[in-house]
Amino acid sequence: MKRFYLIALLVLSFSTLFAINPIDTARVNPFMDGVLKAKLRSSDVAGGVIVLTSGSEVILKRGYGYADILTREPVAVDSTLFRIGSISKLFVWLAVMQQVEEGKLDLNTNINTYLTDFKIPDSFDEAVTLTHLMGHTAGFEDRVIGLFVNDTDKLKSLSELLADDLPKRIRRPGEYASYSNHGAAVAAHIVEIVSGLSWNEYVEQKIINPLGLYSTTFRQPLPDSLASRMSKGYANVGGQLMQKPFELIPLAAIGAATTSARDMAIFIQMLLNKGSLGDVEIIDSTSFNLMLSPSHRHDKWVNPSLHGFLDLGKDGCRIIGHGGDTFWFHSLLALLPDQNIGLFISQNSEGRGNEQSFILDAFVDEFMDCPNEPMPVIEFKSDYLEQFAGEYISNRYPHSDYLKLISLGARLKILVDGAQLKMVKGNKITYWNPVGSVVFQQEWSNERIAFEKDKKGKISMLFEQNLPIVAYSKAKPYEKRGAHIMIFTFILITCLLALLYWPFVYIIRRRYQPISIVSRAIPVGSKLVAWSSALLLAVFALGVLSVLGGKEQAVYAVPSLLKILLIIPIIQIPLVVLMFVQTIGVFGHKTIGLTSRMFYLLILLANIAALWELYYWNFLGWNY
Repeated sequence: MKRFYLIALLVLSFSTLFAINPIDTARVNPFMDGVLKAKLRSSDVAGGVIVLTSGSEVILKRGYGYADILTREPVAVDSTLFRIGSISKLFVWLAVMQQVEEGKLDLNTNINTYLTDFKIPDSFDEAVTLTHLMGHTAGFEDRVIGLFVNDTDKLKSLSELLADDLPKRIRRPGEYASYSNHGAAVAAHIVEIVSGLSWNEYVEQKIINPLGLYSTTFRQPLPDSLASRMSKGYANVGGQLMQKPFELIPLAAIGAATTSARDMAIFIQMLLNKGSLGDVEIIDSTSFNLMLSPSHRHDKWVNPSLHGFLDLGKDGCRIIGHGGDTFWFHSLLALLPDQNIGLFISQNSEGRGNEQSFILDAFVDEFMDCPNEPMPVIEFKSDYLEQFAGEYISNRYPHSDYLKLISLGARLKILVDGAQLKMVKGNKITYWNPVGSVVFQQEWSNERIAFEKDKKGKISMLFEQNLPIVAYSKAKPYEKRGAHIMIFTFILITCLLALLYWPFVYIIRRRYQPISIVSRAIPVGSKLVAWSSALLLAVFALGVLSVLGGKEQAVYAVPSLLKILLIIPIIQIPLVVLMFVQTIGVFGHKTIGLTSRMFYLLILLANIAALWELYYWNFLGWNY
């Protein structure tokens, strides 16, 4: 019997050891070192850091490249500072749970109960709650203008910023998830209200200082004690890395945190220990477990929205965490709670956009043995699959201002390819096999997408397993990118013809053709109206392209030139009305050639189409 207990004790000891440190630490360093160096080099990244923890043990913590290219200052893993973007939101959700524990907040109460300086409009019968904010299901449109500023004088309090710039509610709370920076900022402001502290005071007193995160701050610009350790940020301009200034984020609580790899290692260890570290308890384990529980799910076959964390799980591995992006810094914090593993990656350059997910996937594929049982494939005829084909638009974009144009890039296309669906998303093509009536599994993996039908039984929505914080709606004919490109091309060609053809013909006719022929042309007054309209449209298009040509320009503020240019669409309204009247007159003149009359009608139709496009994309008026 004693021998049995001894064997059982040894087995238990080995299994416990494996649970604490389930990966081969001797292989981790060389493998991850090779992956990091290769990926960052191929992506033209100046420098970065990685932290890998197993329980309370830091098994990898390393810096790569340069914090400053000009001075050749290398990244110092314990002291060089990086911006972590939206990973900052994890501090917000921890703060919310702290106030829930204190009894000052309830996750299912109308947040207007707590807001004192502004209110969420009653756009729908259902009230917005903190649960909605934590799961990004409050129903706000995305708001991009002003997410970054270039002047410290524009860094105002959350109260002022949100009261002046609250996004519109465009869908019922709890209906669909759509990632919302402003929703998280509202939650941070509620913490300010119920605690009586500003965000910086609160996060420092309740989270940063207790954990000893001495290199972490939300303050902008950085305190003098930290400023000298800040890595430079870099953009890729013409194949060269160009240094960029320190980024200023007005909604500081949701994206302005600056930190070090050393501090993030401590933060991860606290999270892996369910909210506490040593004698310090940030939140209790019950609150932490709630944060990992679903708050909303689009479909049972895709990942749910959690209470603050993002569900990044794939290929049978349970992964939670959060990504974080500014313009020049890109980071990822990922936890594998079942294996007690934590990972943090950050880079100080623009890169190519997939560095963090690539590194995480490489680590999981190499070291994690997660259950991966693909669902059996179902055979459907192509006629059945055709209902899924179409263009799908992500619901995360500005709906009510001129940056609605962003939605043109937030799309994917589904095509039928034999017995599979073919997804085209940007420059990435993937193939999907049916595993349910509206569920498909990616070829060679168990990643899934699911579709939803409307009340008429038509496919209306698409959900991606690994992206639970957005939903895709099936584009209607007038919403399709191709339709807008065709309309824009029609407008462009017609306006160019009007601008170039009439002056050219006028000169030729005056010099070489008899007066009798000139008299059969469209009256000069009618031409002048149409020509002026075409000229104004050309000026407007060129002006908008110049002021919105770069992604920085689009979000820092509304360009002054654009405010002036928006006068043009207003002028277009009476011009189009006048052109309509002139068209009636032109068709009433039997002496005017049919070709000339049809050309004038074509120009009128192009102007009407332009007016509709201006209205659709929120350029008809000062929508910002």
